[in-house]
This record gives sequence, structure tokens and C-alpha cells, in this order.
Amino acid sequence: EQRCVYDAHAQPLNDIVVSNESILTSSLDKTVRSWQIPMNAFTNYDSTSSAMTPQIAQPVSHLDEVTSICVSRDNSLVFTVSRDAYLFVWSLLSTKNDDCDMDTDMAKTRMSKQPFHIIQSIKAHDETILGMALVRSDAQHHFLVTGSVDKKIKIWTITNNKNEDKCSIKRLKTDTTINGPVSFVAGQYDMPYFVVGENQSFDSLTFHLYASSTLERLKTYKTATCQWPLSSCLTLNEHNHCILTIGSTSHELCSYDLSLIHSTDSKLFASYTSKIEYRTSVPSEWITSIESLDSKELFYLVT
Repeated sequence: EQRCVYDAHAQPLNDIVVSNESILTSSLDKTVRSWQIPMNAFTNYDSTSSAMTPQIAQPVSHLDEVTSICVSRDNSLVFTVSRDAYLFVWSLLSTKNDDCDMDTDMAKTRMSKQPFHIIQSIKAHDETILGMALVRSDAQHHFLVTGSVDKKIKIWTITNNKNEDKCSIKRLKTDTTINGPVSFVAGQYDMPYFVVGENQSFDSLTFHLYASSTLERLKTYKTATCQWPLSSCLTLNEHNHCILTIGSTSHELCSYDLSLIHSTDSKLFASYTSKIEYRTSVPSEWITSIESLDSKELFYLVT
């Protein structure tokens, strides 16, 4: 059931993230926007109610189309990647230093920083970055995974110094190279897996299943039910199985049981296809972004 529709950007959206009572969106118009919306709008929606309002007066910009966005666990950082292969880190915290001499330019600059300002930017890949996800290996360590048209998967460690409004990003020494361009990266902080999609042809999709705890590749799965993925999301079903849901160009959401893929011998995948894969019809043809609410199978769709 479709609950509500909002007009958010000047050009099509590429990604959407739900964080607390905010929705973050990124777009082909090179911008990122943060919106405040009551969560009960999706359970008790009134068509006469006012539309959601932006939390920042003007959208913040990249130099090229923004392709993916994610938010840190503590909601202090936003990570965005773009078609020019750059990774930006934004702070969601305003900075203030009551001990500064306000006659100095430095103090005025620090006092003027509002929520949603850039604290780090790096050239992360050689070609367009199409996917990104934050995953957790244990209670103390979490990683940012990026995937690109350059066929590389890179994993980054993140150190956030909130007091100094700084963020350090370091790449793990080993990059993973796959056979085709990375079409998506799906991951979530509390999920046991993350997934990297690979497009080698127009009539099938290959995706690689990784363990979040070890960053080890567990299985590779090939399917013909989703030819061209545009978006992806991980959720838990009623059996506590981890489910990958993909939005594509075919009026459907394609879902895959990752827990079953992990536990099944690769040679037996064909026998278990009907249990591993299922599809759901949707009213729109192009699902450019999909996001879940609290890891449940309730989705926000961007078309």
C-alpha cells in the first residue's frame, strides 16, 4: 500500500536513508538533502497533512551526481559518494567553542559551522562509485565498504573525533577485484552479511555474499530474475533470516534469502531457487532507491 509521496529534488533521486526522525536523500542534481518527518506519518497518514520540511535551508552539493549515501551508527556522520569517484564525509553536529576569542577569524569560522558540513573528502576510486555500506565486525570496529565501476571493492576504517570536528578514513591494504563493474553494495550495521552486486551481462546478475565479522567472501550467487539492479536493501524476515531486496527496472522487487544461500551448498542452488528467490510487484518501473524501517520488510521506495 502506498502511503505518501513527496517531491524532493530537481532531478531523479539515487538514494534514500532513514535516520531517527530524518530522511536523507541524494540526487542526480548533485545535492544531498535532509528532511524531518514524523515517523507516524507512515502508520497514520492523513492526505491533508503538510509535507515534510527540509532540515537544512539549501541542499548541500557535490561536484557530480551523488550515487549513494549512508549514516553512521551514532547519527553524527553522513557518507556520500558520487559519479566523479569522490567520497565525502559530512558532520551532522554543529560546532561551538565557548572558549574562543570571537574577534579571531578562526573562532568565527568554527562558530558558523552548522549541521551538515564537510569534514573530509577523498578520491576513493578510479571510476564512478555506485555502492556503499557501513558494516560492523564487532562491538569496537566498523567499516565502510565502497564498490565502483572500476571493478574494485574497497574497505575503509573510520575514526571520528567529534570534539575537533574531524574524521580520519584509512583504506585497508587489500582491495578486492571482481570480474565486472560493481552495481551495488548492500549492508547494514547489525546484519551478519553484506553483499556486492556485479553486472557481467544484461540477462543475469551475480552477487557476492560476505561475512561482516571477518570480511570474508562466503558465497557467489547468480540469478536471472533481476537483470539490471538499481537499488538494494537488507532486512530480517519473520524467521530472522537476512533478506536482500533489489529494486530494478522491471516493476518488481526481487528478494533473496541470504541465510539460505549461506547454508546451502553452491552445487545445490538450482534445487533451492524457489525457496531462495521471490518477487513482489510494484506500481513503478524504475526503483532507484530502497530503504527499510528498523530492518523490517517495510520499505521506502524512490522512483
